Formats: sequence, structure tokens, C-alpha cells
Amino acid sequence: MPDARYTIAAVLVTAAVTRALRALPFAALAPLRASTSVLYLSTRMPAGIMVILVVRCLRDLSLTQPRVLAPLSALALTVGLHLWRRNALLSILGGTALLVAVTSTVFARLGAPRPQEGTIDMPAKNLTANRAALGHRLAYALRHPDRVPRHLARTARDIWLRSRHPDHVSYYRAVMRSDTRADPDAAVGSHSRERWLALGAMQFDYLVGHGLRPEHRMLEIGCGNLRGGWRFIRHLDPGHYYGIDISPDILFAAQDTVVEMGLQQRLPMLTPVRDLTLRFLPDAHFDVVHAHSVFSHSPLPVIEECLANVGRVLAPGGWFDFTFDRTEGEEHQVLREDFYYRTETLVALAEKHGLRARFMTDWEALPHGQSKIRVTHAE
Repeated sequence: MPDARYTIAAVLVTAAVTRALRALPFAALAPLRASTSVLYLSTRMPAGIMVILVVRCLRDLSLTQPRVLAPLSALALTVGLHLWRRNALLSILGGTALLVAVTSTVFARLGAPRPQEGTIDMPAKNLTANRAALGHRLAYALRHPDRVPRHLARTARDIWLRSRHPDHVSYYRAVMRSDTRADPDAAVGSHSRERWLALGAMQFDYLVGHGLRPEHRMLEIGCGNLRGGWRFIRHLDPGHYYGIDISPDILFAAQDTVVEMGLQQRLPMLTPVRDLTLRFLPDAHFDVVHAHSVFSHSPLPVIEECLANVGRVLAPGGWFDFTFDRTEGEEHQVLREDFYYRTETLVALAEKHGLRARFMTDWEALPHGQSKIRVTHAE
């Protein structure tokens, strides 16, 4: 037991420090209240910050597109309401309501370019944006108010799943379970059946163009519901396609795709996994390993786990292609679902495990939002 005098002294010192810390801000603020500079900033800074935010949000709007009328009309209403009623809450709510209403009705389709038949409509890559930054989020919400409810729903789901699944693999397995129940095609990033087919064809054509032959053995990591996989199964010799995924739910959808495409006789293997150690697969067995839109949803420890083990299952002369969300600015993530990496980070990670990695510049010419790296054994 501690000495009574020591205990009393500790309590008194703690009380004195706590009291001083609480009183210090008030003592420091007392002379500031009389400062003319602080008074000036208190009246001007809120408006200045709002002006900066408005300029930041509107700077990328194209004045040649009819859709620009939606945010400009909402801005005009916000200013008008504030000049009329001097009520910030009313002004913000009024402008927001008008923006959402006009964008989702009058301008829902106006000015949106239609993709040509048989092509993939993909936005241009933004390699410098930090999508986790508050300024970017506000600007994006202003340009796409119709997407705000979906993002809020994703945020709420993210908070809930984080509390239940601390490790990333079980977390993302739960995300896939939720998304697959709604729409298996959308769960793998395709918001229409046409887009699902077009993206799968692009993956297939690229690998075949790089030498994928029927006699090759292929491992597809994160095969999903076989967006590209069904074409690989049809192309390869029977039994030469092996698909794995952390989501049993999306593999059920993959089985449906096998039936839909009449590929039962091709004997594809579809296996759920709990990690990317690949420890149940044989050494030097696969000529081609493919992971499309897997590392874009993976933190670095998961990516490193894959790169530390993929060399063992890769046959001599084989290659491993993976796509990723590329940034040339600060690496960041949005929720726990989307991760943005610099090319050199992933190249260095592959080299750390005795592999050679190179950026695939010819993939950049294709209409796809992600970039691609090819990994081979170091010679």
C-alpha cells in the first residue's frame, strides 16, 4: 500500500495541474478579447472561409455544359435567402434542396455524353486528387449531389462493419456479402450488364494479346462472379482455370455464371480463401496469375502477403498482372474500401520479395480507371 502522505500529495498535485490547465485558456483569452485584430478576424474569417470553399468547389465546373446551371442556381438561391432572411441554416438548406432537386430531375440526363455502342465510358484518371481530403469531398458532393445519399449509406455501413470486423479481409468479405445480395455485377464494379461484359472482354483481350494460350494454367485472384473469368475458362484447356475469392457469396454468383455460359465441361475450379498466402496451391504451377481490381481494395499488409507468396506458385517464365488505383500525390484511402497507391510503392514491395515489377504503359491507353503492374521472377 502506498504511504498516505504520498497519496495525498499526488491527489493535490493532480488537482492543481487540472485546475491550472482548465484556467489557462480563460487567462489567455482575456487579453485577446480586447484585441482589435481578433475582433476583425472573428467577423471576417467565417465569410472568408466560405468564399474559399465555394471557389474550391466551383473551380472545376465547365461553363459550356448545361449542367453548370444546377450549382449556380443553388448558389444564387443560397445568397438570396441569406441577404433576405440573414439565417444561415435556412440559406444552406434552401440551396442544398434546390441543388439536389434540380440535379436529380431537370439535369439528370442533360449534358451527359452517351457512350458509343460497344465501348466503355470511363472518366479520365485524376492522379493528383486526395479523395480523403475534406475539400475534395465537398467539391465532389457539389458536382454530384445525386451520389451523396449512396456515399452516406456506404459511410454508415463502413462504421458498422469496422466495429464488427477489425481485420480487413473479414471486413471486406462482409462488404461483398452486402453488395452481392443487392447485385453481383455491381459488387465487382459493374453498374450494368453491358459494362460487366465490356470490362471482362477488355481484360481477356489484353491477356490474350500478351500471349495467354489455351495450354496455360491460370490463377485468378479475386475472380468475383467471373466478369473476365468466363472468357478465360472458355479459352483455356479444361481444368486450367483456378479462381479464388475471399467472398463465398460472390463465388455462388460465379457458379451461376458458369451455368449461364454453359462452361461446366471446362471444369473450372472456384475456391473461397481466408487470406492470400496461397499455401494450399502447388509450387511453380501457374503460367499466368491475374488480380483485377483486388489491390485497389486492399491495404499494404494484404498486398504484401500476396506478393510474398505469389512467386512460389508462379511457373518459370510466367507473369502476375494486377491492377491498382494509382496516385501521383499522397497515398490515401476512402473508408476501408478504396486504396490509392503510388507506382513506386508497389514496385518496391514486389522487389522486396525477390520479384521484378514493371508498369504496363500499354494498359494506360485502354478505357479503364485503374493502372496495371506486371510481376515476374527476377532473372
